[in-house]
Parts: sequence; structure tokens; C-alpha cells
Amino acid sequence: MAEERPDQRSFKAEKPFGANSGLEPPDKPIDDADDSVGINASDLSEETLCPSCGRFVGAYEKCPYCGAALKKRMSLLIWKRIAVGGTILGLLVMWFAATQMTPELVQIGEIQETYNNAQVTIRGTVVDRRLDPNRGSISLTIADDSGAIGARSFSALPEFKKLGNIPRVGDKIETVGTIQIDAVYGTSLNLDLPHRLKIQETPEPTETDISRLREADVYNRVTVTGMVKHPVRFGKAVITDKVNDLVVALDPRNIGEEIPDLNTGDGVEITGVIISGVEGYTIIPAGPDDIRPYDVTVTIPKMAIKDLTMANLGDLVEVEGTVQTFTAFKSGGGSATISDGTGRIIVGPLFASIFDNIPDNHKLKARGTRIRVKGTVAQFRGELQVGPGSAENVTIITPEKQQ
Repeated sequence: MAEERPDQRSFKAEKPFGANSGLEPPDKPIDDADDSVGINASDLSEETLCPSCGRFVGAYEKCPYCGAALKKRMSLLIWKRIAVGGTILGLLVMWFAATQMTPELVQIGEIQETYNNAQVTIRGTVVDRRLDPNRGSISLTIADDSGAIGARSFSALPEFKKLGNIPRVGDKIETVGTIQIDAVYGTSLNLDLPHRLKIQETPEPTETDISRLREADVYNRVTVTGMVKHPVRFGKAVITDKVNDLVVALDPRNIGEEIPDLNTGDGVEITGVIISGVEGYTIIPAGPDDIRPYDVTVTIPKMAIKDLTMANLGDLVEVEGTVQTFTAFKSGGGSATISDGTGRIIVGPLFASIFDNIPDNHKLKARGTRIRVKGTVAQFRGELQVGPGSAENVTIITPEKQQ
């Protein structure tokens, strides 16, 4: 068995410090400190010495040696106030920089992942707008020469109204916002600083023809004229110059609830911003005042059913005949098959919103009822049909209406 060395201690046998332990606790660091050298009390300010024990106490407010309360030093009070004042001043400077200084102006197409949560300045044209007064939200699509970005706020619409700076489609604006990049929703701009959005100008529109629209017109204001081909349905209408069609976006969240009546064959003049998508070109007016009646001389050809072929798909025509059968839809409305003696064609679909507004619509279900229909030639499962698009384009011919 190895002999235990004298300098080794058995910690198991060691008793804790206490009254009956026979051991003295080690001195506290401050009691053990050697203050006999290095500091000469005569060289120190009287304010730094304890008036009770005479030891150096520095910035303490209570002597760590004798526990005596020390008088607050004027120099310490001044420095504390300077520190607090400096902190407040720094915060004010940071607030001013965050709210008043203009962040970096960036091109929309240059925004990438490194811009996430960055505050930036963007200049561009408002090419789409959606307002929700009930929720207080505002959503804009802003475009410049490099691309487009969605900008939104879920609660700032009342503040925009108060400031009177709600932009319309076609307005050129400058705004400050925070970039948000999300894996699901993509890149967007936060519009929670309404006072930082400035409407710069509303450019004058360029007059052009529907058939002459080009990529250079995208995100610019134009004025076009044409004839209504499809009336308003699901927030859209279609106009034509008999060569090309143009979709008209009529979202109530943009232009309001007072959407003008657009019936098939009506002539219209529309001013708005052109965008390009899967449906081709679309024009977005800024409001009802951008949609005006226009005197166009358009004759919708009256066609014999036998003369209609696949070559007529998309054409606006007028047909007349008697009801042979009527097929009802589960959700309301239906479709009718008519004959003019030369052939048969389907009239429809007559959705409930159309069917319910046709005067004497119950007669469409009776064989032999004579009707006149204006609509666009289409096909469904290989069969031709004429889609009226609105109740105004279906006329039940009574003796007094016969020509």
C-alpha cells in the first residue's frame, strides 16, 4: 500500500466551515487585499475616501470596508446625467435617421435575398390596385423598367385616406418601404409608412389601336376604342376592334362598385394601364371615369346556323331559331339547343346569373319558343355553341318583336 504524502488532503474527511469545525474561513478578497502600497491616500481626492475609515472607496455609494453611507459625489451625478442624456440623444438621432432620411433608391429588378428586411425607396407606376375598406388594407402593384413588385399594408388604408395620397392605377409614385422575401409569397414591399408615399404625376395616355398593342405599351397608360364582345363577368369584360380582343379588368376593389354597363355590341373608349399575361394584353382603368361610351359603327353579322364552322371560333355573331331542347344545370340556369331549319346549335352556357335575368325565361324550357341570340362562337366537347355572356343578348321573340 502506497504511503500517503504529507501534502495530500482527504476531501472526504474535511469538515465544512462552521462554529464547530475548527477551521477558519479564508479572508474575503477585499479584506485580504494589500492596500499598503500603490495608493497614497494623500494623493487622492477627499471625495474618493470613506469619511469613516479613511479607505479608498472610488465610485461606491456605500463603503465596502465599514459599511458607512457615503455622500453622493457631484462629479458622479454629472457624469451619470451626461450618460443618460447621451443615450437619449443617440436614440433621437437613430429615430430621425429611420423616419426622415431617404433610404437607398433601388430598381425593382435588382432586389434579391440580401435585401430582405431592408428599407428602400422605389419609384414606379401603379399598374394594379386593391382596396379593402372593411379590413383597412391596401395592395398595389408597382412597376418600373426593370420589373414589378407587390406592395401592401394590412391596416394603413385609413391613414392613406387621411393623408389624401391613395394612388390610382397609372400614377407614378415614390415610396419608402421594407422588403419582405418569403419562400411561399415571394418578394413584396411593406407599405406601413403612408407619409413616405408621394404621388409624383399621372402621365397623359397615348392613343392606340387594340391591334397595335405591343410589349412597349406594357405598364404605360393608353386609350383604346372598341366594341364590347363579352359583357362584365367575374370582374372582367372583353372588347374587340374586330381584329384582336382586349381584356378589361373591372375589379370593384380597384374602381369601386359603380361599374358601367357594358353590353355586347356597345362602343366604348377606355383609358388604362396595359399589362401582359396568360390572356394576352389586359387594360386596367383607374376608375369608372376612364370608361366612356364611344360611337362606333359595328354590325354584328346575322348568320345561318349551317354556315357556322370551327373557323368562326371567337367571332361575334347573331343567330335566330326555335328551342328544340333545354338542359338544366344543377346550380341553376342551363343551355338550349335551337334550330333555324338549316342546322342546330347550342345557346349557352346560360348560368343562373344570366338565365334569371332573361324576361319570361320559363319559355326557354318550352320546345318551339323562338329566340334571337347575340354571342361569341365557341365549342364545348367538340360541339359549336353561341355564348351570350349576358341576359341582354337573349331575346325571346314574341309576335310584336318579329321582324
